[in-house]
Formats: sequence, C-alpha cells, structure tokens
Amino acid sequence: MLDMKPATVANLRFTIIRTIGHGGFGRVHLAKDHQLNTELAIKQISKSHLQKDSYFQEAQLLYLSEHQYITPIKYACETDDDIYLAMPFYSRGSLARILEKRFLTVREIISYSIQVLSAIHNIHSRRLLHFDIKPDNILISDASEAHLTDFGLAKHADRYFHAHHVNGFIEHSPPEYFTEYEHGIWFDIYQMGMMVYRMCIGEEEFVKLTRPLDRDFEKHKEARENGDFPKLDTSFFPEHIPLKLQAVVKTALAYDRADRYQSILDMLNDLAAIPDENKMMLDWKYTVYPNSKKDWCKDNSSVKITITVENGSSVATKVTSKLSQNIRSHCLNAIKRSEIQQFLKEY
Repeated sequence: MLDMKPATVANLRFTIIRTIGHGGFGRVHLAKDHQLNTELAIKQISKSHLQKDSYFQEAQLLYLSEHQYITPIKYACETDDDIYLAMPFYSRGSLARILEKRFLTVREIISYSIQVLSAIHNIHSRRLLHFDIKPDNILISDASEAHLTDFGLAKHADRYFHAHHVNGFIEHSPPEYFTEYEHGIWFDIYQMGMMVYRMCIGEEEFVKLTRPLDRDFEKHKEARENGDFPKLDTSFFPEHIPLKLQAVVKTALAYDRADRYQSILDMLNDLAAIPDENKMMLDWKYTVYPNSKKDWCKDNSSVKITITVENGSSVATKVTSKLSQNIRSHCLNAIKRSEIQQFLKEY
C-alpha cells in the first residue's frame, strides 16, 4: 500500500512589476521571481471563480500539453485567495497587440497559423478541446513564433470527442454554439478560422463588423444564420490576400460542420501549400490610412516597391539605390481590384 506522506509546504516569493493583461477570470502580471532571479508572466486567478477541485486544472492541462508552440508553465502555487500560474514573459506580447498596430504580411499570417494549428493538433491528440482560440490567447515569442496559451476553458473530450461548453468568446463562436451545449473539434476549427480571418481583414475591419452585434447572443445567432457575419465574399478581403488563403478561411468558417475541415491537419496542410503557389504575394506590407488611402510596400536589400491607391487612382513607385521612378504601366486611374492584384503578383 502506498505510504501517503503529508505534502511539503514551501515559500515562494515574487514581486509584481505591472499588470500586462486581464480577462474574465483573472489578470496577468509581469513579475520578478526572486528564486529564479528572472522576470515571468504570472496569471492570477481568484479562487472565487473556481471550484475547489479545479484550482489547478489549467496548470495541469498546460503541463500535460507540453509542445513547441504552447506556452510552457514554470510552476503553479496558491495563497488563501488566489491561484498563480507562472509562465515565460514574451516582450512582444500577444497577437492581439500586434493586430491593433498593423496588418500582417501573408507570410506572417501563414506562419503564425501553422504554428498555432500544430499546437491545437497536439492537444486534440491528447483528447483536449481548447474552446478559447483568439488573438489575445496567442503569444509571440522573442523568436517571433506563435504560442497558444490560456487553457482556462479547455476540456477533456468524452469517448465521442465531445465536451460541454457554454462560455465561448461570442465573436469567435461557431453557429452551433447558439443552439447546442456539446461540442467537438469543429468548434476549435471554426475559432481558428475566425482568427485567420481576423488576421487577413485587419483588426479595424473586424471591429466594424462586430460592433453592431454588441456581444448580444441573439444578434450573433441571427447574423450567423443570415450570413451577415462573417462576410466571406472575395471583395471583402484586401487585394493582396491570395485566393487560396481566402479558401482556407471560408472552409474553416463554413456554417455547416460537415462543410468545414474535418481535422486540424487538413487545415494545416492547405495553409502549408500556399507559399509554393503565391511566392510573390507573401511579403507585401499593407497599410490603410484614416483618409482611406491604401498602400502596399515590399522592401528588400536592393529594391523597394510601393503601390498607393487613393480616390480611385494609383501610383506605383520603384526605388533602387535611392533613385526613385514611377512604374508607368501601373500609374492608373479608376484602378480595378484585378489590376492591383496583377501588380502584386508581378513584383
């Protein structure tokens, strides 16, 4: 018979430097750990939000799900009132923080998506469902890699690979969230599709789409049913987003689960094939200005190409060794979407 000795209780000291994030169940702090003599990100969760037998459930799931693209847990501890989870601190912050500042290039969208999908495949292989995939829960490491984090809503799946879930981030929730309580891998697939969609169209456009829905359950349900959200016609995507990438998003966000990807690997494989077919489209930096002017810029060691569109007209510029010249064939009036796409492919 196993001899159950009493648990050892040890002191642990850290000093909170500042709060760097917060959510419905807790806050995340940058803290100095005095034992390790390093800075860590420490998540603080009030015990009042948790059942006693689930105080360390998130920590255990993070530990169980160890993976290259999942934020590792360093340790977990408790006080009388709170649970603390210690993880690495990434100075670049979350994907949400980056999207608030700028558009991503197609290369970044694909790379981050593949890394997160790899992490999700790992947890699905362990019969776990994440249920909270969104830019706030993707951290960008110092090596510019995307790491999945926040397993606060994650659940173990049953024998049919379903789990009970009712607390979804409503903007990312699939149509079945509004009518059902048991969900499978299609929930994570839809949330992943919504995140890629958000990276493609930009945060400002995403907010414009979701603000009228006002986080209202019935409004969101009706918008999914009527096809008003998300908007998936090609004209809604920026011109530099390849059709193959748009197709991945549309499949992941299909209203009917049977029309969505049936596994994370299927979605990952389709994304991985895009760079081979759209090499010229990968590195354009896209910017939209308050006056609705748009420009695309590609810059390497020898040449910088910029196309600017304003009031229906465009000017394309090529700069080589500080010598600037307009590209006459692309100085167009009443420019068409197809003409912008052709320019982006050529350069």
